[in-house]
Formats: sequence, C-alpha cells, structure tokens
Amino acid sequence: MSGLTGPGIIPEKVTNYQLYADGSRSLTALVDVDMPDIQFMSETISGAGIAGEIDSTTLGHLQAMNMGLNFRTLIDQNYNMLEQRAYNLEIKAGIQSLDQNAGKFITGKYRIMVKGYPKGFSQGKLSVGKATDSKQEFAVNYMKVEYDGEEVLEVDKINMIFKVRGTDYLTDLRAAMGM
Repeated sequence: MSGLTGPGIIPEKVTNYQLYADGSRSLTALVDVDMPDIQFMSETISGAGIAGEIDSTTLGHLQAMNMGLNFRTLIDQNYNMLEQRAYNLEIKAGIQSLDQNAGKFITGKYRIMVKGYPKGFSQGKLSVGKATDSKQEFAVNYMKVEYDGEEVLEVDKINMIFKVRGTDYLTDLRAAMGM
C-alpha cells in the first residue's frame, strides 16, 4: 500500500500532468486525455445446469483499447504523430489527496505508459475566436500504470501479459500454449 492511501487520506483530483511522446515533452495545446478503457472480452453462455445465461469473461483478454488526445487548437506538431508506426506515449501526473490527520495536501505520482498506433485524427472545426476541438486517437496494444512508483497494471496484448499488482493472470495460459 502506498503512503498516499489509507485511513484519513482523501484522494481528490489530478493537480496537473504532462504528456511525453517517444521520450520528448509534447508541446501541443493538449487539453485532456481520454484514457484507455479496460473491458474484458466476454461471451454469453447457457446450458444444462445453468439457470439462464452467464456473461463469462475471458481471463486476461481485453477488448480493443483506445487513447484519445484532445487539443484546444492545432499547431504544426499535431501532425508529427500521423506516421503509421508505434508511438510510446507517457503521461506523468500529480494526484492531490488530503491527509486529514496531518491537515495538509499531499501529491501522489501517477504514470501511464502506452504503446499506440495512430487510429484517427479529427482536425476539429474553424470558428472565429473559438478553439478547434481537435482530437487524435491511438489504438493501444501495451499499457503500464504506476501509482507512487508501484506498478498496479500491465497489459501487453502481443506477449500475452495481464498483470494486476504483480500477479500475471496469463502465466498458466502461456505455459499451456508452450510459450
């Protein structure tokens, strides 16, 4: 357990964050990020001995994951990540919590790393005196999430890894497949 969770600690909000693309700080007019959703693949099963239907999730297998970057307006650097190749995207954020016992705010470190491929790019709209509301979307095949230096999630679809807090739930499946 992190020193930033527990009794008397109230997680509040993202204080601020920074995006890095292939190791370099992004200089775009980034407003916010649509984080990848974790949705397990599932199949509805029914049959003898089952009272109706069960939505059975497939261990460690996720539906397609996407990450969206939302921009206030476009600059030339927005077009840098349109080449059809993998990009390493990393977000480093500060998470503000209130320590009620000490009566002070504390900052936790949140870090998400993804490997993504350009999936779409909406240039938005042009209106006088308005933001363009542009968006770039990436298909995500790899993701690692750390909170305060502790790895809490790793998804590597190509290498069949699904780890939650250090436990890889696909170890037995890889062994069964001879991997």
